[in-house]
Amino acid sequence: MISVQKWPEVDKSKIDTKAEVWEDYVSDLVRDIDEVKKLAKIDKPKKITIFVAPTWKHEVYDAVLMKVDLKEIIKKYKGLEKEVADYYKRLQKRNPTDEIFLTSEDELCLLEKSRTVLVKDCGCEVEIAKAEKSKNPKAMSAESGKPGILME
Repeated sequence: MISVQKWPEVDKSKIDTKAEVWEDYVSDLVRDIDEVKKLAKIDKPKKITIFVAPTWKHEVYDAVLMKVDLKEIIKKYKGLEKEVADYYKRLQKRNPTDEIFLTSEDELCLLEKSRTVLVKDCGCEVEIAKAEKSKNPKAMSAESGKPGILME
């Protein structure tokens, strides 16, 4: 009888934690897009642009995780001292976890691979762009693990 059988053991070597985090990331992004649609009162956007955070924000995020002192981080980013300091302080309040631990390139690659799903879920054209290459204010709102969203 099945009721007296031993419960199966979990083989933790077969669990792909990164894939699970990425799946959650895409699901969260779709929910964020739906929320932006509601707030902007746009039922059917023509195009959605998703901005991946600049590399420096990913590096600051990682530095906060590794508890690197702000003074050490700022040395690396001449000309961005104020932005780096502000972002560092915001991250400390948020207490980031290593679940997101993605580089800018990882995030960009994941979004490119997920484009078909995003187009299907959003019902419109989806563009994926690096924040560094855009002058749009929404691009600068992108953070590590939390892309900027522009709806047209």
